[in-house]
Amino acid sequence: SPLDGVIGGADVDLVKSKHTVQMALTYGLTDQIQFSLRTPYVIKQRTDLDAVKTRGFGDTVLSAKYRVSGPVEEVRFAVAPHYRFNTGRDEAFISGDRPATGIRLISDLMPTDYWIATLNVGYEYQSKETLGQVDIDHSLLYGAALAVDVPGTAIHLSGEIHGRSERLYDSRHSPSEALVAAGYDLGAARLSAGVGRGLNKGYGASRWRFFTGLQKRF
Repeated sequence: SPLDGVIGGADVDLVKSKHTVQMALTYGLTDQIQFSLRTPYVIKQRTDLDAVKTRGFGDTVLSAKYRVSGPVEEVRFAVAPHYRFNTGRDEAFISGDRPATGIRLISDLMPTDYWIATLNVGYEYQSKETLGQVDIDHSLLYGAALAVDVPGTAIHLSGEIHGRSERLYDSRHSPSEALVAAGYDLGAARLSAGVGRGLNKGYGASRWRFFTGLQKRF
């Protein structure tokens, strides 16, 4: 139930559930600079309304990241601007319906070779759009994560909390989600799987989310 609304005084699931594939490509120009392109595609979704489409592309996001060293070797910082193209299918509620631009400030802490903690905060702006009963325009972005390499194995564990807010202290306008995942290295590739749960009833925050992933290095 990532998106609901009220129609005629009754609660309606605009989107009950969805199955999504996300394709992404990241290119490292140098050790400090990288570019990424990400596009989601909804294979199928369930809804209470016949007018809502059940499949289609979401918005494509082009992003960059510039890393700089911190005051000590264990600390690094990065600046990550992004631009979201309005390529998504509005009738399927998988698009912000307007182009958007934003930026994140990122801080990484790496006290050992086995684990890393990261924090980020940012801002995204788009022209005002209404999604159900939610007005979307400018948003505060935030996130925190911890990733651990299990010593002596090819196993990786991670936990993450991320969210956004158009109106602070209003849960419907402030979706947030927690995720945990495990990965296994296969040389030049990594397999991963995990589960997530929405921390409130904000739009887009699913009650439960299950995901798998494959990362391939070239």
